[in-house]
Amino acid sequence: KPMNAAIAERYAAVLLTAGVDLKAGQHLYISAPLEAKTLVRALTKKAYEMGAPFVKPLYYDIEQDALRAKYAPEESLSLAPEWEQDYMEGFSKENCCYLKLAVVHHMQDVPAEKLTALARSNMGLMAGYRKNMDAWRISWTSVIYPTREWAALAYPEQDEEAAYESLMQDFIRINYLDTPDPAARWAAFRDELFSICTRLDALDIAALHFLSPTADLEVELVEGGKWVGGAVSTADGTNRFMGNIPTAEVFHVPHKYGVNGRVKTTLPLNYNGSIIEDMELIFEKGRVSAFRAAKGEDVLRGILSADEGAMHLGEVALVPASSPISRTRRVFNTTLYDENAACHLAFGNYCSLVTGSAANMSEEEREERGINLSRLHVDFMIGSNRLTVTARTRDGRQVTLMRSGEWTREF
Repeated sequence: KPMNAAIAERYAAVLLTAGVDLKAGQHLYISAPLEAKTLVRALTKKAYEMGAPFVKPLYYDIEQDALRAKYAPEESLSLAPEWEQDYMEGFSKENCCYLKLAVVHHMQDVPAEKLTALARSNMGLMAGYRKNMDAWRISWTSVIYPTREWAALAYPEQDEEAAYESLMQDFIRINYLDTPDPAARWAAFRDELFSICTRLDALDIAALHFLSPTADLEVELVEGGKWVGGAVSTADGTNRFMGNIPTAEVFHVPHKYGVNGRVKTTLPLNYNGSIIEDMELIFEKGRVSAFRAAKGEDVLRGILSADEGAMHLGEVALVPASSPISRTRRVFNTTLYDENAACHLAFGNYCSLVTGSAANMSEEEREERGINLSRLHVDFMIGSNRLTVTARTRDGRQVTLMRSGEWTREF
């Protein structure tokens, strides 16, 4: 169902200003589902009004992955043609902002090994683009476009029409589209997250301890990194962009060999359309030593077997239990929303925004710093209103950052 034109216009302003921070003279590349043409047209109009010389929408059909999984030769599912990689790398060199409109899609009855192969293909296709992304040459924002399929997953107790209306009401509130100036509201919240990062950096944290009925986990942090949340700047300082909207997280990179203990997920994980519930993990010296899941264990096994780096962590993020998404008391079945309802971790690749680009480091240098590399990056949620997070600083102090899932007064 097309987005209401007035909402699309307000949302477009948010995505181009608080999101990618489009400047006059910069091109705009939009990846969008077929359903999003009303929003894409609003984005295109707004971008040209802001001085963009060229706007390139690339529409995709989410059913293509399901058709590929069903009918393509199995040995081809991991294929990532070089010409496609070159295209992604090419546009991201050209003074371009990238806006990705993703959708929530549930690929039922697709075997876990095929989902894993498709994920490898998609990561391979993005390899050229990620070179420029990791070097901060490009401004980018990823969002979830509201569809009826997403509504059915997030509001299963309602009929189709009611579920879609409920989703749109929550979508509008969560994205501040019901406020007088949504872009200004996001800019203010962006600055609030940046302030939290500044205070965390000042503590010089060596490790975080997560303690709750479902967690007893210590996570050491890569030394020399910076906490990130809200907006970051491109390498040339032209754009100050938000990687995701909505967002409520501040995050850092765990040391590849510095994670020990146990943890159980507190929200389901929708991984390429397959649901993983009640995931339990044990970490020893940074590596997953044991795992299980009440649902989707074969999918979890596929994630962890993608490569050696998938068995280690690439992100640790703090999110208060009272975040706007958490307050809806709704599982949205998409990581971009659910990760902003709870503290979370991520299997796989590190975040270059925290460590600076590792692209120019040798393998030995990355290993020495404890920076994990992988073809995957998969977030999973561990936070709740019963979680305590304590920081151990590099000068030996203990500082309680969160209690009952909320930032403490002492922090």
